[in-house]
Amino acid sequence: MGLLKFPGPLGVLSPIIMGLFNFHGSLGVLSPIIMALFNFHGSLGVLTPIIMGLFNFHGSLGVLSPIIMGLFNFHGSLGVLSPIIMGLFNFHGSLGVLTPIIMGLFNFPGSMGVLSPIIMGLLKFPGPMGVLSPIIMGLFNFHGSLGVLTPIIMGLFNFHGSLGVLSPIIMGLFNFHGSLGVLTPISMGLLNFPGSLGVLSPIIMGLLKFPGPMGVLSPIIMGLFNFHGSLGVLTPIIMGLFNFHGSLGVLSPIIMGLFNFHGSLGVLSPIIMGLLKFPGPLGVLSPIIMGPFNFHGSLGVLTPINMGLLKFHGPLGVLSPIIMGLLNFHGSLGVLSPIIMGLFNFHGTLGVLSPIIMGLFNFPGPLGVLSPIIIGLLKFPGPLGVLTPINMGLFNFHGSLGVLTPIIMGLLKIPGPLGVLSPIIMGLFNFHGSLGVLTPIIMGLFNFHGSLGVLSPIIMALFNFHGSLGVLTPIIMGLFNFHGSLGVLSPIIMGLLKFPGPLGVLSPIIMGLFNFHGSLGVLSPIIMGLFNFHGSLGVLSPIIMGLFNFHGSLGVLSPIIMGLFNFHGTLGVLSPIIMGLFNFPGPLGVLSPIIIGLLKFPGPLGVLTPINMGLFNFHGSLGVLTPIIMGLLKFHGSLGVLTPIIMGLLKFPGPMGVLSPIIMGLFNFHLSLGVLSPIITGLLKFPGPLGVLSPIFMGLFNFHGSLGVLTPINMGLFNFHWSLGVLSPIIMGLWVF
Repeated sequence: MGLLKFPGPLGVLSPIIMGLFNFHGSLGVLSPIIMALFNFHGSLGVLTPIIMGLFNFHGSLGVLSPIIMGLFNFHGSLGVLSPIIMGLFNFHGSLGVLTPIIMGLFNFPGSMGVLSPIIMGLLKFPGPMGVLSPIIMGLFNFHGSLGVLTPIIMGLFNFHGSLGVLSPIIMGLFNFHGSLGVLTPISMGLLNFPGSLGVLSPIIMGLLKFPGPMGVLSPIIMGLFNFHGSLGVLTPIIMGLFNFHGSLGVLSPIIMGLFNFHGSLGVLSPIIMGLLKFPGPLGVLSPIIMGPFNFHGSLGVLTPINMGLLKFHGPLGVLSPIIMGLLNFHGSLGVLSPIIMGLFNFHGTLGVLSPIIMGLFNFPGPLGVLSPIIIGLLKFPGPLGVLTPINMGLFNFHGSLGVLTPIIMGLLKIPGPLGVLSPIIMGLFNFHGSLGVLTPIIMGLFNFHGSLGVLSPIIMALFNFHGSLGVLTPIIMGLFNFHGSLGVLSPIIMGLLKFPGPLGVLSPIIMGLFNFHGSLGVLSPIIMGLFNFHGSLGVLSPIIMGLFNFHGSLGVLSPIIMGLFNFHGTLGVLSPIIMGLFNFPGPLGVLSPIIIGLLKFPGPLGVLTPINMGLFNFHGSLGVLTPIIMGLLKFHGSLGVLTPIIMGLLKFPGPMGVLSPIIMGLFNFHLSLGVLSPIITGLLKFPGPLGVLSPIFMGLFNFHGSLGVLTPINMGLFNFHWSLGVLSPIIMGLWVF
C-alpha cells in the first residue's frame, strides 16, 4: 500500500501496515507499528507499543509513559512529562516547565526578549533560550546551550548538542548531525538543524520569531522565518520559506518551503517538495525517496533523481535539464536552463533568472534582479536588490534590505536597514525605520511605527500599534486597538478587543468579545462563550460554551465545558479536560482559553484578543466574510469568497482558487504535476508525468491540477487549489489555501 522500505546504515524498514514506518539499524530497530504509529528502538531508546498513532519514547532521551490519543509523555533528563491529552506536549525539567500550548504555538520570554503571542503556530521565546511554553501540534523542544531536543512528532525538530546530533525525525523532517554534520534521510521535507549554526528552528504550522543576539525577526507572513543579525538577516519569507543572509550567507527567497542557502554555508539550491539531501563538508545525505535532493561534492554534484528530484553538477556544478518542477543549475551557481512549471531558473554568480511562471523565483545579479513574478513569486533585485511590484502575495524588497515597492495581495515591503515599507495592500506588513515606521495598512495588515514605531489606523481586523509598544488607533471589524505602554484600546466592534492601561482596560465588547480590566484588568460579563478575566490574572466569571474560567495568581479554574483545560496553582492543577484544550494562567500570564484552537494571551506577556467562538469574520475589499461557525475563517472578495467553514478551517476561494472539502485537517494539492488519487494511511502516491499515486489513507497528500488534482483526503490532509488547483471544503479545523 505505497509504503517506504529503507535499507542500509539507516537500516531497513520492515513491511509497514497502514502506511507506517518501521525503522531498523543504527537508528535502532522499529517494531511493527499499528495504526500508523512509530515504535522506536535503540540508542534513541526503545519505544513501547503505541496506540492510536502515539509515540512512546524511552532511554537517554528518557522514558515516555504510554500516551493516549497521539500525545507525548516525556520523562528523564529532559524531565518528566505528565500525561498529555489530544497530542499536546507537556515539558518538564532543566528546560523548566512548558505551559500547554494550543495549535502549536511557542511562548518565549527572556534575553531573547519576549515574543508576543502568536496565533496559529507561532513561537514565543523567553530566557537565555529561556523556557519554552508547551506547544501543541508540532512544537519544538529545545535543550542545553542549544541543548538537546527531545523527539518531536508531527514535523518537529529534534536538536542535540552544541549543534549536537539530531535524533531521527519522522514525518518529513531533517535530522542534522555534526558541525554541519550529516543529515539523515528525512521524510516529508522537515529540517532538523544542530551545531555551531546553532538551531535553525524551521517550524511547521507556525512561525518563528527570533529576537536578540540571534537578531530580530521581521514580521512573518504565513509561517515564514525572517532572520537578522549575527545569524544574518533573513528577508521575509512567503509560504513557510527560509531566506537566510549574512555570515551564514544569504539565502535566496524560497517558495513552497524550500531552502536556498548561500555563503560560508555555501549556496543551497531551492528544493522542491521540501527534501534536502546534503553531501560533503556539509555531510552526505542518504538517498531520499519521493522528491529528495541528491547532492554531491563540496556542495558536490547531484546524481540523477527521479520523481521531481534535483540533479546538480560541478562545484555547485551544472544541473542537467529537469522536467516537471525540477531545478536546472549551471555554472558556479551556474546558469539554469529554462524551467517549466514552478521551477527555479538561476543565472550567474547567483546568476540571473529568466522569467518564471507559476510561483517560481527569478533571480538575477549578485543577488541579482528578479523579473516580475506571477502567482506569489518573489522578485529580488540589487545587493538584496530592489523588487519590482509583485502580485498575489509576493515580497518586494529594496535596498540593503532595500526598499520595497508597493506590494499587492499580502506582500511584505521592507525598506531601509530594516528599511521602510511603503503602503501595503491586502494583509501586508509595512515596516519603516530601524524597525522603521509602517505606513497605513489596509485589510488586516500590521502597521508598525517608531522603535517599535507607531502604527497608523488599520482597517479590517488589523493591528494598530503605537509608542514603545505604541498606541493603536481604533480598529474596525474584529481588530485590536492597543494604546500606551501596552497602550489603551479604543472601542472595538464585531468581537474586537479593546485594551487600555498598562495592560489597559477593555471597554465593553459586543458579539462574544473579551472585556479586560485592570493590570490584567477585570473583564466585564461576556456573552457567547467569552472569557471574563479578573484581578492580576484576575478571576474569571462563569463562562458558558466551553470557556476557561481563571482564578488566582495562576488562580483556580472553574469547571470547563467542551474539552477545555482547567489549570490550578503555580502550574496549578488541571481539571478534567474535554476535547483537549489548554487554559493557561500565571506569571507567564494567562494563555487565554482558545475555542477550537485560538490563543488569547494576557499579562506581562500581554492580553489576547477575545474571539467569538474563536472565529474571525473579515469583510471589505478583501471581501466579506460570511458567518463563521466554530472558529473558522471565511474570506471573501477579490481574494475570492470563502464558503462556510466548519470546525476551525480556512477555506480560500478566488483567483487563488477554491478549496474542496477537506476532512480531518488534510491538504489536498493540485497542480500540473499530475493528479493524485485517494491516499490511504498517510502515504504519498504521485501520478502524472511524475507518476500516479495510489489511494492513501490516514494523513496523506493528494495532489491535483496542472500539478494535478487531489481527490478528497481523510484524516488531516491538505487540499490545495489554485491555478495550482482548487481546494474543496475542509472539515475539522483544516486550512485550505
